[in-house]
Amino acid sequence: MTDTTVNDETQAEAPQESAPGGLTIQDLRVLKDAIDIASKRGGFQANEFTTVGNTFNRLSMFLAQLDAKNEENSNETAETAEE
Repeated sequence: MTDTTVNDETQAEAPQESAPGGLTIQDLRVLKDAIDIASKRGGFQANEFTTVGNTFNRLSMFLAQLDAKNEENSNETAETAEE
């Protein structure tokens, strides 16, 4: 399999928050990438597009919100350290 979308930046994130079942934010990013790859390779039937697409969009928005929150927190930490 030559099509990998998980990059070093994603893997380097620390620390990973884990849900009760052991699911991490990194796991969600991998799932998002897997949905993207499967859709590009024709892995879904036409009647599944809506469900898969909606799930992908919700997952993307969730991860984007986390990224924004983490960036905001790191900016606040940097400002506090400068004082």
